[in-house]
Amino acid sequence: MRFNGGDAPRMAGWMVDRLMYDVKASDAQRDKARAIVDATAGDLQQLARLHSENHAALLSIVKEPTVDRNKLESLRVRSMSTLDESSKHLSTAIGDLLEVLTPEQRRQLADSVEKWHRF
Repeated sequence: MRFNGGDAPRMAGWMVDRLMYDVKASDAQRDKARAIVDATAGDLQQLARLHSENHAALLSIVKEPTVDRNKLESLRVRSMSTLDESSKHLSTAIGDLLEVLTPEQRRQLADSVEKWHRF
């Protein structure tokens, strides 16, 4: 099954709600966290659209009868820029979310995430 990027805001919202529950966040903390996630999800959806455009551009280049290395390089630069922007948005959002929590809640959060990633 292929991931539908349109589901990302809903999935991110569910994840934050779950994490806020795990750390016993107050209603005010939950509201702040949800606002951060909603804003970030919108930003990242735009970046996901750019990624899709880059993918389509690559396929177009691949279908050309001759290899155009300049187009490939231009696409690589554009793709890395999109990735860098996404990374910056996520880093900022994570920092903003962590500032909503107390140090004890951040420790609880780390414990919850660590449990989820034990396979």
